[in-house]
Amino acid sequence: MSKRTIVNLLLLAIVATLTVYVKKNPVQDNEITNFTQLAESEVNTIVIQRSDQTQIILEKIDSDWLITSPVEGKIHFEKLSLLLKILVLKSRHQHIITEPKQLIRYDLNNPKVSLFLNDEQFDFGNTNDFNKLRYILHDEVVHSVKDITYHLLIDKPESFLQP
Repeated sequence: MSKRTIVNLLLLAIVATLTVYVKKNPVQDNEITNFTQLAESEVNTIVIQRSDQTQIILEKIDSDWLITSPVEGKIHFEKLSLLLKILVLKSRHQHIITEPKQLIRYDLNNPKVSLFLNDEQFDFGNTNDFNKLRYILHDEVVHSVKDITYHLLIDKPESFLQP
């Protein structure tokens, strides 16, 4: 047998071994379903703090949701639902923060947007360039989640009003 044939057979054996290994040991998905224990029915106040814009306050009064600052009126239901989806987002990856300098990597050292659901704080950082997941800091843990609420948080307050 020639050297080339031996090398090809060796490579084929390596690929076959790796294939068998991957099939027997599937990658474990590092998802946790809810990264907060807060239920949607428990939320009575939503505050959106933005570093370069006015704070937005949404309040549940009786069974109606209202925007109370900086404008006043009933909230657009779809936008409220989208905001509350943060409660059921799946966290794909988690990183426990032990030192403040670790937040720089995620652009969370001075978050541009923070969302408060009652007293629970969610700070929004940048997105991962590779998988487009958004970094959110909650209870000293950075979570990578599907980016479905950020665009709403940076919108103007009037966008929350019911048409």
